[in-house]
Amino acid sequence: MKDFVFVKLGQEQKFIDEALLLGFNELVLVYTLSDAKKLSSTLQKKLFSKEIKVSFGVVVEKNIVLEGFDYYLANGAKASQLFKCLTHVFNNEAEDEKDFIHQRRSGLNQVILAEMAKKGVNVLAGLNMLSGLNESIIIGRMKQNFKLCKKKNVDYSVVSFAEDIIGMRHSKDLKSFVEVFLI
Repeated sequence: MKDFVFVKLGQEQKFIDEALLLGFNELVLVYTLSDAKKLSSTLQKKLFSKEIKVSFGVVVEKNIVLEGFDYYLANGAKASQLFKCLTHVFNNEAEDEKDFIHQRRSGLNQVILAEMAKKGVNVLAGLNMLSGLNESIIIGRMKQNFKLCKKKNVDYSVVSFAEDIIGMRHSKDLKSFVEVFLI
């Protein structure tokens, strides 16, 4: 199973060690654009691990593309129309607007998902959003996005998006969350 985490420079090894303990076979270290510019290829080679596959991702902003990363992420599905190099979109459920009566404002619709399916862009949902007061609303939006993605053949994954080691979740917890709340 694969997990995505937000990392600052210098914290990488802690996350790799924790991912091994939590049962992951792949870890994607996601950097902000400013940290990604400072990341060198020698550091990427140094973080190689035999026990776990370590990949690197960057949050794309303002159509600035950095070479040498495995994953390119954008915050929100509306951003997916702006960038050609995207591999994943996240935080779709974080809309501030109030939901409709019979439909949630989940950030995705059939038109956006059809375009994402053509481009091969996947959707990520982070468990880090569930620490607020609106957990039930976020879970409802995740469930709606999950069903839409399944209908349009777009991969939908639940990941931890932890910013520190304490925020990481066990791989079985992520699978259980999907089985209990989304399916």
